[in-house]
Amino acid sequence: ASITDDVYLLTTTFSTNILRPINKGELRAVGKLVFASKHLFIAEAVVYDKTGTVLAFGTGNFAKSKMPLSEQIGYWTDVQDENPAEEEGEKDFDPPYDPNVTGNKLYGDDL
Repeated sequence: ASITDDVYLLTTTFSTNILRPINKGELRAVGKLVFASKHLFIAEAVVYDKTGTVLAFGTGNFAKSKMPLSEQIGYWTDVQDENPAEEEGEKDFDPPYDPNVTGNKLYGDDL
């Protein structure tokens, strides 16, 4: 999915911080748009394990291009399934992101 439906977004910066080893198991990434202007978007995401512990986080800055979206160069706009867990009857996993909660701290003694 994209914040735009007419042109490609260009990645201007992308930063990833890996806090803990990610070996196996179920992961959940929760992302959000934190800033939007006419031509610039900033998004962030946090990756959790199945217990809600933060494993990694990142931030990306994206700029609108002038290139129209096209399936012919690798962009498929017909997304049928935004959340497959909901269709399978599973509970949606959206742990709270609170830097004051043990296990979700980005910095501190629990790392």
